[in-house]
Amino acid sequence: NRLGSNSITLKLNIENPLVTAGFKWTNIGNRTVRFTDTSQGKISNWTLEFGDGNIQNFVQNWNVYDHKYSQLGNYYAKLTVENEYNKDTYSNQIMLYRNDGSNPI
Repeated sequence: NRLGSNSITLKLNIENPLVTAGFKWTNIGNRTVRFTDTSQGKISNWTLEFGDGNIQNFVQNWNVYDHKYSQLGNYYAKLTVENEYNKDTYSNQIMLYRNDGSNPI
């Protein structure tokens, strides 16, 4: 204005809100599968669907979770991760067979 001018400079820190869903699975025996979270990003919610109708929700990092299936067979597990800005999903086939490698029941 006619009396002068003024300015201010601020440093902004912009974080990447992207999330990436991922998990590994290991058959630990007796129809039990160990799921290990490999997701990345600032995640606020995890939803793990085991493919047998059971679902587990987490609101904090879960790292490892064991799930027992009622019978041998093929299942499609799905993990969905999200935060305030983004969502991502990862699916993987879970194959549970007899110890001798033959077909499921």
